[in-house]
Amino acid sequence: MGSLVFLMLTVGMIVRGQHTDDGLVWTLCISGIFAVGFLGFVAYGVGLMLGPLRALLSTSQPIFIVDGYLRSRPPDARSEEDSAGYVAVLTADSEIAYEWPAHGEATLEASLFPVHVEFSEYGGIHKVDGKSTGVLPSGMTRLSIGVNSPKITKLED
Repeated sequence: MGSLVFLMLTVGMIVRGQHTDDGLVWTLCISGIFAVGFLGFVAYGVGLMLGPLRALLSTSQPIFIVDGYLRSRPPDARSEEDSAGYVAVLTADSEIAYEWPAHGEATLEASLFPVHVEFSEYGGIHKVDGKSTGVLPSGMTRLSIGVNSPKITKLED
């Protein structure tokens, strides 16, 4: 909205300068200030939309289903300072399908469990052995229309 106001002010000042005799130079200087305001609002709007746009584009990525293993491991030397470790989905051949950093207060211990996993790169692990992790609501429709606030359930052991 702000960018439209500054665009209208910029165009208005340029049009005014063409129809008056009191100096086109001053009119162009003032319209230049409004043009900077317009560009600032446009840059702000683009900056605000980058995160949601990236998330939207990531939702079109495939959901993978793997019969393999779920591995957790503690943080290593390259981990961030507050890292709790890593969780990975391994294929049946024990190759890493994808690995995510874990967050939380407790540090993960090394473990490996055979599981049937449903995951996506951006969304993480959706289901483990058919049980939802709460990433996706259980009543998810095809286009997610009507899903307002999903009930988050914890994974039972």
